[in-house]
Amino acid sequence: MDIQQAKEQVRKTCLAYLTKDEFGDYLVPVETQRPIFLVGAPGIGKTAIMAQVADELGLGLVDYSMTHHTRQSAIGLPFIERREYGGVSYPISEYTMSEIIASVYETIERTGRTEGILFLDEVNCVSETLAPAMLRFLQSKTFGNHSVPQGWVVVSAGNPGEYNKSARAFDIATLDRVKRIDVEPDYKAWRAYAVDAGVHPAVLGYLDLKPDDFYRVETKGRVRHFVTARAWMDLSNICRLYELRGLEIDADLVGQYVQVPSIAADFVTYLELFAAYSRDYRIADILDGEAPDDVRDRAKRAGFDERMALCGLLADACVARAAEATCREAELSRVRGAIVAVRESNAADAVHVAEGLGAQADALQEQLQADALHFRNNPAARRAQHGAIARLRTLASRCSGAGAQDPYKMLAESFNSELVRQKERGEQASAQVGNALDFVAEAYGQGNELIALMSELTLNGSISKLVGLYGCKSFFECSRALQLEQRENELSARLDQLGEHMAAL
Repeated sequence: MDIQQAKEQVRKTCLAYLTKDEFGDYLVPVETQRPIFLVGAPGIGKTAIMAQVADELGLGLVDYSMTHHTRQSAIGLPFIERREYGGVSYPISEYTMSEIIASVYETIERTGRTEGILFLDEVNCVSETLAPAMLRFLQSKTFGNHSVPQGWVVVSAGNPGEYNKSARAFDIATLDRVKRIDVEPDYKAWRAYAVDAGVHPAVLGYLDLKPDDFYRVETKGRVRHFVTARAWMDLSNICRLYELRGLEIDADLVGQYVQVPSIAADFVTYLELFAAYSRDYRIADILDGEAPDDVRDRAKRAGFDERMALCGLLADACVARAAEATCREAELSRVRGAIVAVRESNAADAVHVAEGLGAQADALQEQLQADALHFRNNPAARRAQHGAIARLRTLASRCSGAGAQDPYKMLAESFNSELVRQKERGEQASAQVGNALDFVAEAYGQGNELIALMSELTLNGSISKLVGLYGCKSFFECSRALQLEQRENELSARLDQLGEHMAAL
């Protein structure tokens, strides 16, 4: 199965294992829960889907690569304890708590999430000394004398032997105690995730044209050349940063990530074309509804590759503006909640209101630090949290200097003026999405280009939030038109099949 299907299997397993009876007990005790065992080539996104599932279900997440562990860190260190049996005292061996199990308890303490996922990667590549303990853990969920706490689902992962020389095969007794899921690289499945994650449009545009270059491992002599989903994701991130700093993206940089020379060379060539399209098409003017005639004429004359690149540029720009608007919306929502909490605390004078706002900012800061993994995997949430903290501290400072002025009146005026500005930002971003769609529809009609742009926009969470909050007439009209066309095509195909069936009779 592909990585998205594997993610759904993990999600459903978590829901099943964390189901409780009417007494609050887990229907499947942790001791009898089969750990999930994901088997797939390196770099296809096994770790990424763990963060997604944990975030979607509100679970904690502890992530370990087992190749970095020794037997002592995984099991714990031995020490001598004395026990009395039949009136005689005997020295016996005990173990300190496993570093891995201790991390689960630390995560519970830090985040307050009593349920979660313990993800152990590369479990079939551990050292010879750790291998027996790893097999025992998969069978009993226990390292040394300490077990995984109730409410934590064990998910493990490993690479097939052809990708990792240190990988070892599990025996039947172990495999009979796990839920094995074989995961294959699949560009279409990864692409849906990549769009929502904001992968660079040049990467998506290139792989749309050459999907076979998405994942490749080949050996030439003693040299192994490879490119993986992880490589494309990391290349996307570094390209964004180089563009932000005005640095040149050259063949040497690309080759550090895409380690198949022919693919790296092809991508560099495509990237140069993509950069030229980005300069020539004046994307900002298109989004503002002010595309000059020469840009409109060029779009209509463009070849297929250029049209797809243009759609990618428009989608990327729309997503960036939608992300900014929805991030500000989330930021203001946090600020609103903090102000309400201060008012409900019955703080009356400016000094106590300022102290209350400062305390709310401190609480958001503590949450940011306590749940660092969640915020690291959710850049939009992290930005909104930082923005809310900064805004609350600014409001607290204003309250401190308000003197005899009614602090809540000042807060209301400040907050309401920001709401007005936010409404303007949101409506402008929504209008820009509409202008992009109108431009493509005018140039190409309801063809593949409009379908491609709508697909990009529909898959992105920020766009969905934006049009849900502020509306977008062109977005909804295009969606309805494309859905109607799809239904008509499906109906036509069914009628053709029926006609062929009747003719056969």
